[in-house]
Amino acid sequence: MQKNRLIHIKNLSYSYGSVVLFRDISFDICISGLYLISGPSGVWKTTLLSLIWGISSPEKGIIEYDSILSPRERGFGYALIDGPFFETLSVRENIFLLENFAGVKIDMHYYRELLNYFEIEALEFSPLISLSAWQRERVNCIRAHIHKPKVVILDEPGSNLDAHLFDKMVSFVQKNIQENHTAYVIVSHDTRFIQIASEHIELTPQ
Repeated sequence: MQKNRLIHIKNLSYSYGSVVLFRDISFDICISGLYLISGPSGVWKTTLLSLIWGISSPEKGIIEYDSILSPRERGFGYALIDGPFFETLSVRENIFLLENFAGVKIDMHYYRELLNYFEIEALEFSPLISLSAWQRERVNCIRAHIHKPKVVILDEPGSNLDAHLFDKMVSFVQKNIQENHTAYVIVSHDTRFIQIASEHIELTPQ
């Protein structure tokens, strides 16, 4: 792998039966980069995220990962739309499940910082089932970042947030890129992400 390159994607194609979802997608994901994926409904943006994350395999093309991303549970952070969550567990328990599933040691000071920054300290011991959509999204965002991954995947971030919290999330992403050299892969149509993207991948119907 080239220096600073975390993931190499070349000529990526994927079909569902006889339907071609996308073809010949190529780009590199590098340290401190923000890679924005956009396109109309029905162009399988979330499917592309799952391929990049490594939980699905491409039909054609290659995806190569730097060894720093192994194991995947530690190298990647992800926030898909609304979860998945364990509904009867608390906010804290949902976040701390990473310690059991991925062998990640959570930094308690950083955990407290994130709770405070995203304004959900008072909800720490509340079950997920009792939370509103905008509260759940903040938990999702914290869980994606709690183990300080090298690559963070966000699917439609901010879709349930008000303007104040959306601005805080964008600022957090920018700070994480600058200070921790995190790479982001984001599905969004928001102009604030378009303005700061290193590369914009636009999917079109096939």
